[in-house]
Amino acid sequence: MNLLEAFVLTNGASTSEYAIRSLEEQSEPCKITVVRNKGILEAMQYCLTHSKSHFFLKVDDDMFLHPRVVEFYSIFLESHPDACMYACNLWEYWTKRVIECLKAYNTERSTKVGFKKDGIGRIDYLFLKNLERNGFAYAVDAKSVVAVHALRSMQEQSKYFGQWPRHGGKIRRHVESNASQYQKVAKLNSLNKSRKSKFWSQCLSKV
Repeated sequence: MNLLEAFVLTNGASTSEYAIRSLEEQSEPCKITVVRNKGILEAMQYCLTHSKSHFFLKVDDDMFLHPRVVEFYSIFLESHPDACMYACNLWEYWTKRVIECLKAYNTERSTKVGFKKDGIGRIDYLFLKNLERNGFAYAVDAKSVVAVHALRSMQEQSKYFGQWPRHGGKIRRHVESNASQYQKVAKLNSLNKSRKSKFWSQCLSKV
């Protein structure tokens, strides 16, 4: 059994091309599966059913990953095989904020716990509560920033807010091209160095 594979969840956003590309360009290759046009519960069940690895990454179609993410996650997951979930953060460049998060799930243990929506459509809140109830460990590395949260086109933003009204927010009018946004992944090196993150010390600082 492989340690880690990746599932890209997409509703057809134009950013998905670069989300997939960011996985194809990893320093440590992994199996990539694209899950198209499914609701979040159906998509996560698909991941649980089709994962042939010990862990799987859930990658949204607006996440552009640093090319050493799989390598970095593997360092943690190899030394913590019983972890049920591991998460690191994203850089949202247009708001200049670090936000949550890219998650890797333990296939076997996540299948036992399962996913359910809460009253406002979230899956992670109940999932983490059920992990704690079952005594399963998980880890969140708040300092490591492993991907760029890309900004969709105005049309796609409008569709997204319509599908997920709880997110609120506003339509951003100054949208850079997906290619330009993809170039911002390179800036994660200096960001992690300044944050003295594990991604920097365990991976990026080493040639």
